Amino acid sequence: MWNSKWTYIIFSTVVFGCLAQEVHRATLEINPEGKTHNRPAEKSYVITCIGKSDKPELFTEMKWLGPKNDDLANLRTTRIEVLKQDSSSLYLSFITPHTNDSGTYTCTAAYDSSEKLVESIHVTFYHDITWDDCPLTQALILGEEGHIKCKVTSNPPPQVMWYKNNLTLAEDRYKLESEGIKIDRVEEMDKGLYKVRVTVTQTGGLQQRFITVEVYVPPTIKDRPDTTEAVEEDSATLSCSADGYPAPIFSWFNKEDKDMGREHGYMVDKNKGTLTILKVRKEDEGKYVCMAKNPAGDARKIIALNVIVKPKIVTLENITVGISKTAVLECRARGDPQPQMTIRKEGVDSSVVEGVHAVQFPEFSLL
Repeated sequence: MWNSKWTYIIFSTVVFGCLAQEVHRATLEINPEGKTHNRPAEKSYVITCIGKSDKPELFTEMKWLGPKNDDLANLRTTRIEVLKQDSSSLYLSFITPHTNDSGTYTCTAAYDSSEKLVESIHVTFYHDITWDDCPLTQALILGEEGHIKCKVTSNPPPQVMWYKNNLTLAEDRYKLESEGIKIDRVEEMDKGLYKVRVTVTQTGGLQQRFITVEVYVPPTIKDRPDTTEAVEEDSATLSCSADGYPAPIFSWFNKEDKDMGREHGYMVDKNKGTLTILKVRKEDEGKYVCMAKNPAGDARKIIALNVIVKPKIVTLENITVGISKTAVLECRARGDPQPQMTIRKEGVDSSVVEGVHAVQFPEFSLL
């Protein structure tokens, strides 16, 4: 028979042995916690494998294995790094992870040169919501087909909703496309503040963006005379005005298609639409083109300039003749249009002086 003394000794030995095994039991722990993780691609991320034991120095051969069971410490890449902190800690750093880096990663280690330890985690790298082409301010052109651009990508694919004034867009007017929305014919009512709401159910991603849309109106030149006149050697101003939104900018071109704003002796007011000729010459006569332009388009109008040349007497000389002889007094003048000339004798029109006969020839001479 067993006496109580031996029974106590055996019981104590078994309990102590179990406690000793519990104290020396080793495990691997991966942080952050959780068997599966979803992370945005291209954003840095680190996983840490930690050996848990009261004797951490007994951990050896600690490794990180990739989805293909390859030792990640041997990778020749700067996108993924393995860094050992101490004998019981090993970092797995994703510097710029790609979506194809998704998979199961396994931490392995030996404990006390005999026990093999294994712990795994599954990581999915996804493309976060990206606004590829989505300007915050956009413009449509009145009367034309319109597109409000907003291309959004993610992996998994996003769900995109459009709103205007916090109301869902009418499907009969606004057609959803992969790169935004389409309007068959733009009207004034299409301007306003639009909201794009993007969600990714699998990752819980949610982003939104506000887009201010304006409606541009192409220029229309107001009615003006097609012809204007200027006097030679005076200054002259040609005017042009137009409606449109935004307010048009004006340019002027001559018959040789030269930009008058760049020519010496001319001034163009791009906002008021005027062309000023500082000193008019006969050579300035001809057709000029006024162009009004804004982001929605341009409009043109041709204005003809006629140059009036002031009359100028070029020939009128003193002559001497004998009594009873015929005297021819010649007066020549230039001008455009052709000047009407009169010779006066002591303030009296020569045409009423007895014995004087005046003749005007096409070459502008008066005899």
